[in-house]
Formats: sequence, C-alpha cells, structure tokens
Amino acid sequence: MYRFIETIKLKDGIFYNLTYHQNRLSRTSLKYSLPNYNIAQWLQAQSFPLEGLVKTRFLYDKKGVEIQFHPYEIKKIESLKLVEDNSIDYTYKRTNRSTLKALFEKREDCDDILIVKDGWVTDSYYANVILSDGDQWFTPHQPLLEGTKRQQLINLGVLHTMPIGVKDIARFQRVQLINAMIDIEDQLVISSIQ
Repeated sequence: MYRFIETIKLKDGIFYNLTYHQNRLSRTSLKYSLPNYNIAQWLQAQSFPLEGLVKTRFLYDKKGVEIQFHPYEIKKIESLKLVEDNSIDYTYKRTNRSTLKALFEKREDCDDILIVKDGWVTDSYYANVILSDGDQWFTPHQPLLEGTKRQQLINLGVLHTMPIGVKDIARFQRVQLINAMIDIEDQLVISSIQ
C-alpha cells in the first residue's frame, strides 16, 4: 500500500489546483526523502475520463506512483459531532487514516465530526471547515491538514485564518466544508453542531 495520497478533482477532463497539490507533494517528499513526482506529467500520461466529476487518487511513496479514477458525488453533510483529540497529527496526507476513522466512529447520529485539538477547532473527517460571520469567511489557523482548496481560497483573499475555539462557533452565521472535491460554491452547509 502506498503511504501518501493527493486527491485531485477532475471535472469534464480538467484537473483542478495542480499547483497546490504539487506544492503539498513536494513538502511531503522533502520531509520523507521521496522522489518529487511531477503530478501533471503523471496525470497527462494516463487515459482519464473526459466527462463528469471524478475523484483522482494520486498514491505515492518511494516505490512509485499509482493513479486511480472514481466517479464522485458530493455527500450530503448537515450535522457535525464535536470530538476531541489533543494528540492527533495529520500534517501530511496519508493513506493510513486509522486515527481519523476512530474519531469518525464517535459521530453518533451526526453525518461527520468536527475535530477539536487543545480547545481549537481544526477539520472534519474529510474536509476543512470554513465559517462566515455574514461579511467574511474564516478558517481555523491550525487545521489538521492544509487542504489545497483551503490554501487557494486563502491566497485569493476569500478566506482568512484565525484561531477558532469551540465557544467561538456560535458567533458565526454559516459553517461549510470544503476540500479538493468540494468548492465553496457547492454550499455544503452545516445546520447542526453537537
């Protein structure tokens, strides 16, 4: 099994945010002494779907690269369960998500979880969280994983980082999830946080 992964959006034959995925892969490769694989070159050498929304899994480690394509449909997520883990570390996007899966099992009747570390809001099981005060969008300053869509929106000035404690959540008017496959425009709005 490959140790690391980039999940890349492919829509109607176009790969999204490759620069951000390449930057994260490069950081991971530097940290773990891996080859700095060129994502764009590997993808262009593949036969890939030209229609629809497709989740591209770019799996890699010292052994090489494996690329998988899967049709994707955005899941409906409306409720989050607050779960705490003060030792969790998911700085690098890995295929082994056992710690995250164990937390996800604590969601009870909620659709997903919102992970709290040392009193600070971080991420959901599979996405970064963004919150709106009605005028601006914010995201936790220390996510578990610096998502590619999150970073793009920060660079564009759409998102602003700030420390967000559990008690701060109530002051926001809107909570959404984003990741490489889910854009802010997809409006995956959370109506309940328990």
